[in-house]
Amino acid sequence: MADYTSYSIVSWTDATPITSVRLNQMSTNIEQVRTVNDDKPKGLLKISNTIITSGSAAAGGNYANAKVVALTLNGAVDDRVTLDSTRRYRLVFNLSGITQNGPGNEDGYYLIKFCKGNTTSTGNTIQSYTINSGVGAYINTANLAANIDNIALTTSIFFGGGVYSVIYTNNTVNESFFIEIERKTNSSTNNASSWSITDWVQFYIEDVGGVA
Repeated sequence: MADYTSYSIVSWTDATPITSVRLNQMSTNIEQVRTVNDDKPKGLLKISNTIITSGSAAAGGNYANAKVVALTLNGAVDDRVTLDSTRRYRLVFNLSGITQNGPGNEDGYYLIKFCKGNTTSTGNTIQSYTINSGVGAYINTANLAANIDNIALTTSIFFGGGVYSVIYTNNTVNESFFIEIERKTNSSTNNASSWSITDWVQFYIEDVGGVA
């Protein structure tokens, strides 16, 4: 229940004068109801569901600017959001997972970046999450004594799937947002395998309430 004084009934009888007290009861009730409800979350504002059908990064070394999904102006589709400085917003990225297509870069990591605008993450990153590279199952490929040169990755590595989110506030503006994934490698670039996202991703923004 809302924490405010309730004047749900204002009784009237014939010839009852309109007094300042009665008018104040009605106007106060209306204002309190409006104030309480204005602070409540408004819910989902914009959403993008995208199926990525091709690899999103090449083999070797670092790979930046892998923009995977966006809420922006794309032709006739306008997924920008008008923000209000008195509101809080939550950006949510639902990732099915990252595929690392072979051995290498096991000591590296990936950055999942929440960015504003529609050009580059440089200077526009709101928040980033760090996830370690996946490590797969290896087998000895030679009928000899164990040797690091005779091992191979049995399958591609699938990792990093989950829901990532950030709370965002800003001035009133028609703003675009996008998700960028960057790989950081500590290995030789020759050892870093290719990686890709070849499944669905989901990105949305929701109003989660007023700023106290």
